[in-house]
Amino acid sequence: METAPATTTGLPLSAILAIFFSFIIGIVFGGMALFVFRGFIMNRQLRIAQRKATKMLADSKLEAKDVLVEAKREADKTRNSAETELKERRSELAKQENRVIQKTEALDRKLENLEQREQSLTNREKSIDETQSQIEEIRENELKRLEEVANMTTEQAKTSLLEMLEGEMQQETSRRLREWEIKIKAEADEKAREVVSQAIQRCASDVVTETTTNVVPLPSDEMKGRLIGREGRNIRALEQATGVDLIIDDTPEAVTISSFDP
Repeated sequence: METAPATTTGLPLSAILAIFFSFIIGIVFGGMALFVFRGFIMNRQLRIAQRKATKMLADSKLEAKDVLVEAKREADKTRNSAETELKERRSELAKQENRVIQKTEALDRKLENLEQREQSLTNREKSIDETQSQIEEIRENELKRLEEVANMTTEQAKTSLLEMLEGEMQQETSRRLREWEIKIKAEADEKAREVVSQAIQRCASDVVTETTTNVVPLPSDEMKGRLIGREGRNIRALEQATGVDLIIDDTPEAVTISSFDP
């Protein structure tokens, strides 16, 4: 019976081949086992990562939902606050508009009353003219009567009548004129102040601080003379009392008011 040839190591060739193939098989199975183990580890890590990602996604959705709810709540709060503020502003504007309308109506009534007083003054002046005409007529009649009774000349009768009536007529006329002048001047001053004050309130702005001018209509150009007064006394008094500048120029039936932050 023949034996396998021996190698230099003293081991038969078949044994060496068996060891070699066993080593190769061990390497292959070891690689396969390592591959399977690594696949298991990777699958496990992948599952863990998926669970973490799923949890993070759920947390993100929950957080996003909370943020959305909070944002909606804040938006509703802001909208309600804005609507409330808008209603309050509209109410305040309506009140201011009503006050302006009331002041305008009051000013119109005062101007109408002033016009009526001016008409009354005109009627009084007319009455004075009529009274003076009656006095003149009485004087002429007295002249004729004196000429007839005393057989005086016209000049003598005229002189006598004048001496008799001059003092009384001048005294009575002066008294009435002084009373009317004082009363009319006081009424004109008061109404002028009211007109100027109302015009300032009507034209002033609550939030603007700047020089403001406004043209105020007058019933007639005669009011300009009354506003000015003798030697400018009335206009100076009005400017000191109201703190505005009155500009009276050639504009018909109007006076300009200039003020700083009325």
